[in-house]
Amino acid sequence: MINYNVYRVSDADEMVRLLGEVFAHRDPPAVAVGLTATEFQSFVTLLCETAPAEGLSIVARAAETGEIVGAFANTGLVDSPSPGSGTPEPQV
Repeated sequence: MINYNVYRVSDADEMVRLLGEVFAHRDPPAVAVGLTATEFQSFVTLLCETAPAEGLSIVARAAETGEIVGAFANTGLVDSPSPGSGTPEPQV
C-alpha cells in the first residue's frame, strides 16, 4: 500500500536523493545528455525551498516502511511579483 501526502520540509533529503537517482539513470533525456544525480539533486533542492508554501508537491511513501517511493516536485504557474506590481498573474 502507498500513502500520498503533500510535501513537507522533513521530506527534503529523501526526495532530493530519490529524484536525483531516478532522473539521472532512468529519464531518457537526462541520460542522453549525461545529467548526473548530483546535478539533478541541485535542481530539486531549489524546488524544495518553495514547495512547502505552495503545497503543490506530493510524496508517495510505502506504508510498510515509510520510505519515499515516488515524488512529484512541482511549482506554481505564476511569476513572482516585481516590487510594487501587486498580485502575480497566471502564465498560460
